[in-house]
Amino acid sequence: MLGKTIGGLAFISLAFLLTATFGISVVLGDAGNDDTGDDGHGTFCAASTSSELDAEQTGIARTVIRAGETASVPHRGLVVALAAGAVETRLRNLPYGDRDSLGVFQQRPSTGWGTPSELMNVSYASAAFFGGPDGPNSQGAASEPPGLLDIPGWEQMTVGQAAQAVQRSAYPDRYADWEDDARAWVAELAGDGATCAASLPIAKGSYRITDRYGYREHPITGEWKLHDGLDFAASAGTPILAIAAGKVTFVGFRPWAGPHLVEIDHGDGHTSEYGHMASTTVARRGTVDAGQQIGTVGNEGLSTGPHLHLTIRHDGATLDPEHWFAEHNLEP
Repeated sequence: MLGKTIGGLAFISLAFLLTATFGISVVLGDAGNDDTGDDGHGTFCAASTSSELDAEQTGIARTVIRAGETASVPHRGLVVALAAGAVETRLRNLPYGDRDSLGVFQQRPSTGWGTPSELMNVSYASAAFFGGPDGPNSQGAASEPPGLLDIPGWEQMTVGQAAQAVQRSAYPDRYADWEDDARAWVAELAGDGATCAASLPIAKGSYRITDRYGYREHPITGEWKLHDGLDFAASAGTPILAIAAGKVTFVGFRPWAGPHLVEIDHGDGHTSEYGHMASTTVARRGTVDAGQQIGTVGNEGLSTGPHLHLTIRHDGATLDPEHWFAEHNLEP
């Protein structure tokens, strides 16, 4: 058992007050419901979660750790990053915060950390936090704003001091309180345990199933045709996640889906398509991990309300997404 229960922390930051106020999504549609049967923190990743983090937090922690490992950040640096993320957002990818702060680390576009869409990409935000000559804000030998690897002598600092050196918070003493928890998370999730095999496209508790796979009368055109996917109604702006690892093969316009359709090739004959999105956080030819954010819920294209339409194909033929999820021990 860790020292604190992060999911139940009474937190002082404005971002967390907003989370408490707006965390319950407004969902539209009346064709069914998802029967989640939980408190909004159900599993959406087929890999096991950390003992003290819910599935969303665990997925974000894994992404932060992977970014650090890619940048060859020492173990201690991973601890610093998770402690910082716990303080700033309780390891949530928030699209709001103080002034223009957003994302896991509450980085600010106005101070040079990146664009809003970049900072809502957990992999990018994490790489920016770590910085260094290969970071996304690199200016040669170092990054600006400076990330952890750009802070002289950070290895000799306490975890709290190192986190504060990057974050420059008005409350510098908070980071030290999370050192023990962050160490436990890194020990549990780093290395081979940091891979998510499959994921629901939206975190449980944040959506409602409003239309399933099968023939129906199209609500806009009136045409009787196959509804070739699964509809997840959720608030506009809700993060959308890749259901499995793969390569992004298309990002752009389709008449039915709007201007932000994303298609991913999972390399085993399966592909997935994500329609009606308000925005995307990935680019064509890029690679994604299962559970990585690829965009946000929108109401684009032929749509009657904010939702995600997910299509899954095998060798080009559509299949019922619920069958695919069942094969991966997930239940929408």
